[in-house]
Amino acid sequence: MKQPGTRSQVIQDFLYSADGSITAGGTPQLVLPRAKSRSYLYFHNLSIDTMYLEFGGARATATLTSGAVTSFTVTNGGFGYVKRPKVWCLGGGPVEGNADENLGAGLPDWPSPGNVASGWATLTAGVVSSIAVQNPGAGYLRAPLVFIENHPADAYGVADPFYSSAASGFQILGGGSLVFEQQCPTDALAVYCATSALLYTCRYMY
Repeated sequence: MKQPGTRSQVIQDFLYSADGSITAGGTPQLVLPRAKSRSYLYFHNLSIDTMYLEFGGARATATLTSGAVTSFTVTNGGFGYVKRPKVWCLGGGPVEGNADENLGAGLPDWPSPGNVASGWATLTAGVVSSIAVQNPGAGYLRAPLVFIENHPADAYGVADPFYSSAASGFQILGGGSLVFEQQCPTDALAVYCATSALLYTCRYMY
């Protein structure tokens, strides 16, 4: 039975299938592109091997010198990009009213300085290979979070579930599953498994 008040009790949605198999073991592959809305997402690993799922875009960190961003380090270059993504920073500024002004300054929903840093991404074969500092910003108290946002015309660029031989995202053991219902990601979804031809089930609703 669905929890009272959930979308599925108010609106009838079609259940779409994106079932598939691992095309090439050891290579990340796209399961679903980015969508404007999803109300339900279910992924089930039908094999005995571990699969890794990843949502969202490429990732990076920022380095500060004297309150300004001096460099970006790509920590997950993603794959499948067809348009250069936008790179900008979140948080890192003073938090008024706190005894410690640095408290929470690195969180995305906390204030940023008036001069916000930004970067310029370089793509190599669909991967974010580097990010140059476009605007270093000023007034940072701690390193901000780096947000790599897909171009509006790019629904396919997504983080790599196994970037540089290191697991990322959600680990789905053999026979395991992952379900999003009331709060569902709308980012692109990618999967990685070391073995080819293994099956998975993916179902979603808009």
